[in-house]
Amino acid sequence: MSDFPETGVGMIYLPGLENLIESHFHLLDVIEIEPQTLWYNKDEKCDSFDFNGKQNSRLLEYSVNKLFHSVGFPVGGSVFPGNAEFDLLNKHASFLTPLWISEHLSFNTIEDNGQVINTNFLLPPMQTAEGIDIAVRAINHFKSKIKLPFAFETGVNYLQQRNYEIPDGHFVSEIATKADCNILLDLHNIMANQINGRQSVSEFINQLPLERICEIHIAGGFFHNNYYLDAHSGITSKDLLETLERIVYKLPYLKALIFEMLPEYVNDVTDAAMQDQFEQMHRIWDARGKDCRLNKMKKKTISNYQIIAQPYSVRAWEYTLGEAAIGKPTIDNDLSIAFSNDDGLKIINELIFHFRASMVVSTLKLSTRLLRLSLGTESFTESLKSFFANSTPERFAYAVAKKYAGYLKDMEYQIPYLYKLVEFEMASLHTMIDNKVRKVHFDYNPFPVFRSLSDFQMPAEQDIKMDFVLTIKPDELPTNKDSFHFDSVFHN
Repeated sequence: MSDFPETGVGMIYLPGLENLIESHFHLLDVIEIEPQTLWYNKDEKCDSFDFNGKQNSRLLEYSVNKLFHSVGFPVGGSVFPGNAEFDLLNKHASFLTPLWISEHLSFNTIEDNGQVINTNFLLPPMQTAEGIDIAVRAINHFKSKIKLPFAFETGVNYLQQRNYEIPDGHFVSEIATKADCNILLDLHNIMANQINGRQSVSEFINQLPLERICEIHIAGGFFHNNYYLDAHSGITSKDLLETLERIVYKLPYLKALIFEMLPEYVNDVTDAAMQDQFEQMHRIWDARGKDCRLNKMKKKTISNYQIIAQPYSVRAWEYTLGEAAIGKPTIDNDLSIAFSNDDGLKIINELIFHFRASMVVSTLKLSTRLLRLSLGTESFTESLKSFFANSTPERFAYAVAKKYAGYLKDMEYQIPYLYKLVEFEMASLHTMIDNKVRKVHFDYNPFPVFRSLSDFQMPAEQDIKMDFVLTIKPDELPTNKDSFHFDSVFHN
């Protein structure tokens, strides 16, 4: 609230955005770091993390204030992270000294017969009285583990509102008040919710305790299958900037205004467009809290609204939605049927599938490219769906690749070169882990195969058999070891 330090206009930091950020330093007062995107693992168990020292040292040199925006441990669910995760988050914070930390009012883990499953996606919590109590407990747990000022982010929700759910704004308001914490207002999320049929932006804002809004996120998105996606895909729309201006005018305690964009869209945005984006943000930032009627605002009390008895527990909501989101069959009941009839679930399924597929394809590039060329895109996609339906999501691409290699072995595809390519790529991943030299034996020359696949061409079959050995050395492997980066959630 008012005791938060004022920072100003900034941008989210993700690996791959360095050049864009550094070329616009003169327009940035603060950067907001997603810490888990800089975490990695280097053992086959994939159950412990560390953070990337080289990338963080570069961030340490940035002469602007820093914030943390956690993307791995959301505070809207009943399953809490372990102490090891919080220990590393504190270690990371000690290294970069962020002024405060935020996390999402969502959930991304469920429990199934004692097993904790990560969904790879931020899912909406159940908006009921019990949902409020659970979120408050999760926030208090998070605050007890992290010694930084805290705010939770208002989430995107592709599902339709249920008649037993508390309205979006009232739900956020009660949690913030009962947990006595700040709000990160993701305005692009709320606009997406409005476009997709949930509460309007104006009604949502009117239900919030404005004195608790310490930070705002804005971004760009696009339409897909009649849904507007919070895709972080480019500059902010004119409509959203106009809405932002009307809201900022009412916020005397606003401390940061942050623009979010994913690295894969950098080449789609011109330097002039980025310059204009930040200049408009500064113009709007300078008008913060200018509505004099709010200078002596009274804190909002708990909202009044009609409470309808909730037909399901939060645990039932989390389990049913989580299983449905990752494509697992669930017992037919009223809740699972309601989710299956919600077009928003189809959007979530599609986003999770593409995220999980990208983890496989980016790790086993040669093998999956050959498989796609051999089977055709449609059959390859169906094979991935079959694999995902029978395996749980993983936080590391390496762990997914290891599972997928086993799946391919069981499928017994009669595709020339496939299984040697899988062996070679998995051996390379193992060498990245333990830095040991490995040898892979081929009965053909693999280099023509590599060249053909790099050109997206089906390799020609080789008539002449030969003994060929490739030696995999640690110092010859890529230094960017994406397969071991923490990928606990698709953050859109």
